[in-house]
Amino acid sequence: MTLTERRGLYIGLVTSLLLGLLVIPASSIPPAGQTVLPGRAATTPEQQALSGVSATATGQATTAGPTATRSVQDAPAGPATTPTISASSPPPAAATSGHDTGTPTPTPTPDIADSAVVIGQSVQGRPLTAYRFGQGPLKIVLVGDIHGGFEANTYELARMLADHFYAHAGDVPAGVSLWILPTMNPDGLEAGERRNANGVDLNRNGDTSLDGCAGNDWTPDAADSDGLHPGAGGPHPFSEPELVAVRDFLDDAWLAVFYHSAAEAIFVDSCQRHLPSAALAQVLSEGTGYPVPPEGWSGYPITGDFADYLAGEGVAAVTVELTDHEDPEFERNLAGVEALLAAADGVAAAEADGAWAQLTWLEPSAAGNAGTWQYPAGSFVHPLALEVVGETAYLLDGGRVLAIDLAGSGQLEPILAAGDSVEGVRVLEPLDLAAGGNALLVLDRAGDVYRYDVEGRAWALERYDRPSGTTYDHYFVALARDDSANYLLE
Repeated sequence: MTLTERRGLYIGLVTSLLLGLLVIPASSIPPAGQTVLPGRAATTPEQQALSGVSATATGQATTAGPTATRSVQDAPAGPATTPTISASSPPPAAATSGHDTGTPTPTPTPDIADSAVVIGQSVQGRPLTAYRFGQGPLKIVLVGDIHGGFEANTYELARMLADHFYAHAGDVPAGVSLWILPTMNPDGLEAGERRNANGVDLNRNGDTSLDGCAGNDWTPDAADSDGLHPGAGGPHPFSEPELVAVRDFLDDAWLAVFYHSAAEAIFVDSCQRHLPSAALAQVLSEGTGYPVPPEGWSGYPITGDFADYLAGEGVAAVTVELTDHEDPEFERNLAGVEALLAAADGVAAAEADGAWAQLTWLEPSAAGNAGTWQYPAGSFVHPLALEVVGETAYLLDGGRVLAIDLAGSGQLEPILAAGDSVEGVRVLEPLDLAAGGNALLVLDRAGDVYRYDVEGRAWALERYDRPSGTTYDHYFVALARDDSANYLLE
């Protein structure tokens, strides 16, 4: 091919490419600056609800992109309403800079309604709708408007927070799922009342009778700033559908914040001194400027308080009181939530830290949010009994029998644990130890006794009396030994 022919072929190819570019549909080129969401398809309603408003499975935060402005409009206008979304015109596309990485595949603009989950209904059938931002294992829940129209500014605050995190979903850390429930009492909000449609104060209906604080035990008659109200606590704890729905929703939560008005303070549980709750209150105080009164709430007796119930269940829970009944104090409380998100891991781990342990996730993904405490090597988790034979100490700790060489390095050696087999008998949880001579005896919760030959380092079955049926008339809890006999405490 001659030089002239090659030049003609080159010009023809360039012309074809330019013409091809001119006929590409405009819709296939995303606006400059638009964020493209991950291409992984959502296969379940819950996954679809999370699309575009939460962290990806790889921990890279995604945002909804600057294509629409929306607000949550879920004020209850009538029975069984559902959230509606109002949208404005898309703003101009933002300019971009940097290297050209190619044309990404366009995806539909996410909507805040995609993150909505109805967790229950009110007495009159209005939905309790929570909004989710993020897919991390650490579940944080912000709850507004437990007292209906009496504290309507807390509904406004929670709605504004939901709008904010819809527009700034990338602000939620990859390890967090942030849930916002704008109203817990939609019937009271609609009617302008403090209590629900049954006349029950939802923050006096929790089961606080077993949390170790006698002064906050649930009662059917409950007080507020207007005095004592017969029946305001409900006929029994958790009698109201709103409280039952939120209780069940918070079953796997780690942190919960309840917004009230108007004492301008943050309150922790009544008397349990729950370390994560105290840590949560301190973080929010530093972010918002609301004080945490050391004496707690002293205005009037509060019984059946929901945050008290949750603290008793191990959930870090606090009450944030706004300054008045009008101003939602959005900027102030947004600063508090941002401080909370930054410190969430430390708050959740406060109790573990207090026990010199480390909180770790069993399933660090959206599939589960169960955590466990891990102790440093050589730690004693739950020591129950100690015996010393010669130069060796034997410790019953956390369902294990440990041998500790007192004359050597002090290393721990597990020598018996639940599930081990001794002469064909499966060992159940060890309960007590006894020593005498060169033998160590171990009692398990079935009442069986095992003998450990200290010199031979071998186990034998000393006593076997496990019932053959499903019931047993004896329950042994302790073991002792002298030169002539062994003794069991029944």
